[in-house]
Amino acid sequence: AKTGRKVERGTPLAVIYADRDDFSDVAAAVQSAFTIAPEQTKEKKLILGTVY
Repeated sequence: AKTGRKVERGTPLAVIYADRDDFSDVAAAVQSAFTIAPEQTKEKKLILGTVY
C-alpha cells in the first residue's frame, strides 16, 4: 500500500496567518521544515510547505 497522499503541484499544505511583525518568528520556527513563499507576505499570510 502507498503511504501519504498525492498532492497537486503548488498545493499549500499548511497556511499560517500572522501579522507582519510575527513573520520573522514564524519563519525562524519553520524554515528548516517548510518552504516559505515570500510573495505571500504582502497579503499578511505565509503559505508553508508548498509543493514545487
